[in-house]
Amino acid sequence: MARTPGKSGKPTAKRKPLPAGRQGPAKAAAPRAKRKPTQNDSPQTGSLRIEQLAEMLRVPAETIRSHVTDGAPVDRSGRSPRINLVHYAAWLIRRLQSACLPAGRLKDDT
Repeated sequence: MARTPGKSGKPTAKRKPLPAGRQGPAKAAAPRAKRKPTQNDSPQTGSLRIEQLAEMLRVPAETIRSHVTDGAPVDRSGRSPRINLVHYAAWLIRRLQSACLPAGRLKDDT
Protein backbone atom coordinates (compact mmCIF):
# COMPACT_ATOMS: atom_id res chain seq x y z
CA MET A 1 0.00 0.00 0.00
CA ALA A 2 1.23 3.44 -0.81
CA ARG A 3 1.38 6.04 1.89
CA THR A 4 -0.09 9.48 1.27
CA PRO A 5 -0.29 12.44 3.61
CA GLY A 6 -3.58 12.68 5.56
CA LYS A 7 -5.37 15.77 6.86
CA SER A 8 -2.87 16.15 9.66
CA GLY A 9 0.06 15.97 7.23
CA LYS A 10 1.18 12.57 8.54
CA PRO A 11 1.41 9.69 6.06
CA THR A 12 -1.61 7.34 6.05
CA ALA A 13 -2.21 4.05 4.29
CA LYS A 14 -4.20 4.32 1.09
CA ARG A 15 -7.00 1.75 0.85
CA LYS A 16 -7.70 -0.27 -2.23
CA PRO A 17 -11.27 -0.14 -3.56
CA LEU A 18 -13.52 -2.94 -2.37
CA PRO A 19 -14.38 -5.69 -4.83
CA ALA A 20 -17.84 -5.58 -6.39
CA GLY A 21 -20.55 -6.94 -4.12
CA ARG A 22 -18.83 -6.10 -0.81
CA GLN A 23 -20.21 -3.22 1.17
CA GLY A 24 -17.59 -2.97 3.86
CA PRO A 25 -15.54 -4.91 6.35
CA ALA A 26 -18.60 -6.49 8.02
CA LYS A 27 -19.77 -9.73 6.45
CA ALA A 28 -23.41 -10.07 5.55
CA ALA A 29 -25.30 -12.22 8.03
CA ALA A 30 -26.82 -15.41 6.74
CA PRO A 31 -30.63 -15.28 6.68
CA ARG A 32 -32.18 -16.89 9.73
CA ALA A 33 -34.40 -19.87 9.23
CA LYS A 34 -37.82 -19.37 10.80
CA ARG A 35 -38.52 -21.99 13.40
CA LYS A 36 -41.93 -23.38 14.11
CA PRO A 37 -43.38 -22.42 17.50
CA THR A 38 -43.59 -25.13 20.11
CA GLN A 39 -45.90 -25.60 23.07
CA ASN A 40 -43.15 -24.31 25.37
CA ASP A 41 -43.00 -20.95 23.60
CA SER A 42 -44.75 -18.11 25.37
CA PRO A 43 -47.61 -16.64 23.33
CA GLN A 44 -47.07 -13.36 21.60
CA THR A 45 -49.11 -10.47 22.94
CA GLY A 46 -50.24 -9.48 19.47
CA SER A 47 -52.86 -12.16 19.00
CA LEU A 48 -54.03 -14.35 21.87
CA ARG A 49 -56.86 -16.82 22.15
CA ILE A 50 -59.25 -16.14 25.03
CA GLU A 51 -57.85 -19.06 27.02
CA GLN A 52 -54.25 -17.85 26.53
CA LEU A 53 -55.16 -14.33 27.62
CA ALA A 54 -57.00 -15.64 30.68
CA GLU A 55 -54.00 -17.75 31.66
CA MET A 56 -51.62 -14.84 31.14
CA LEU A 57 -53.74 -12.43 33.20
CA ARG A 58 -54.66 -15.13 35.74
CA VAL A 59 -58.39 -14.52 35.45
CA PRO A 60 -61.17 -16.96 34.55
CA ALA A 61 -61.78 -17.29 30.81
CA GLU A 62 -65.47 -16.55 31.47
CA THR A 63 -64.51 -13.04 32.61
CA ILE A 64 -62.84 -12.33 29.29
CA ARG A 65 -65.73 -13.93 27.38
CA SER A 66 -68.14 -11.60 29.18
CA HIS A 67 -65.91 -8.66 28.26
CA VAL A 68 -66.05 -9.78 24.61
CA THR A 69 -69.85 -9.81 24.76
CA ASP A 70 -69.69 -6.32 26.34
CA GLY A 71 -67.69 -5.03 23.36
CA ALA A 72 -64.00 -5.78 23.98
CA PRO A 73 -62.02 -5.63 20.71
CA VAL A 74 -61.69 -9.05 19.08
CA ASP A 75 -60.19 -10.27 15.80
CA ARG A 76 -62.56 -12.87 14.39
CA SER A 77 -60.74 -13.42 11.09
CA GLY A 78 -59.31 -16.82 12.06
CA ARG A 79 -60.69 -20.08 13.37
CA SER A 80 -61.05 -18.86 16.96
CA PRO A 81 -61.48 -15.29 18.19
CA ARG A 82 -58.20 -13.63 19.13
CA ILE A 83 -57.55 -10.62 21.33
CA ASN A 84 -54.69 -8.14 21.10
CA LEU A 85 -53.42 -7.59 24.65
CA VAL A 86 -52.68 -3.89 24.12
CA HIS A 87 -56.10 -3.20 22.57
CA TYR A 88 -57.80 -5.18 25.34
CA ALA A 89 -55.91 -3.24 28.04
CA ALA A 90 -56.87 0.08 26.42
CA TRP A 91 -60.51 -1.04 26.26
CA LEU A 92 -60.41 -1.98 29.96
CA ILE A 93 -58.91 1.40 30.89
CA ARG A 94 -61.58 3.28 28.92
CA ARG A 95 -64.25 1.15 30.57
CA LEU A 96 -62.88 1.88 34.03
CA GLN A 97 -62.58 5.60 33.27
CA SER A 98 -66.18 5.76 32.10
CA ALA A 99 -67.27 4.11 35.36
CA CYS A 100 -65.54 6.83 37.42
CA LEU A 101 -66.48 10.43 38.03
CA PRO A 102 -63.85 13.14 37.33
CA ALA A 103 -62.97 13.28 41.05
CA GLY A 104 -62.00 9.61 40.89
CA ARG A 105 -65.08 8.40 42.78
CA LEU A 106 -67.20 5.58 41.40
CA LYS A 107 -70.66 6.42 40.08
CA ASP A 108 -72.19 4.10 42.68
CA ASP A 109 -70.62 6.13 45.55
CA THR A 110 -72.84 8.77 47.07
